[in-house]
Amino acid sequence: MSIQDKRDRSVALGYAGLGFEFVGIFLFFTLGGYFLDRYFFERPKVWLFVGLFLGLAGSFYHLYRRVLVMQMAADDEKSQPRTEPESASAQMDRIERGLRDVGDRIDEEVRRSHDRRTRGGS
Repeated sequence: MSIQDKRDRSVALGYAGLGFEFVGIFLFFTLGGYFLDRYFFERPKVWLFVGLFLGLAGSFYHLYRRVLVMQMAADDEKSQPRTEPESASAQMDRIERGLRDVGDRIDEEVRRSHDRRTRGGS
């Protein structure tokens, strides 16, 4: 599977997840209104309609925000130049250099700490 296929699949799953989130938010508020009506014995089902409209508004707002974020991420990805994946040996060299740098910093800090203790200062 190529990198582009993986990206396309990821985008498709993201949009499918949006559908579930939309329905979940809508049902949460609608059912909340229904149960409030049952608890308070409201005849005109006021809370059901409040929950229905809050659910719709919240679902569309959430959908709008998530689609904007997904589009901005896609635009950022398109604007970045494509680079070839790093080879395994190049990755190992980079990791080894990083570890050596960390080790050198630790050694330097230990020397400084030892020098401070032997001089009696802090």
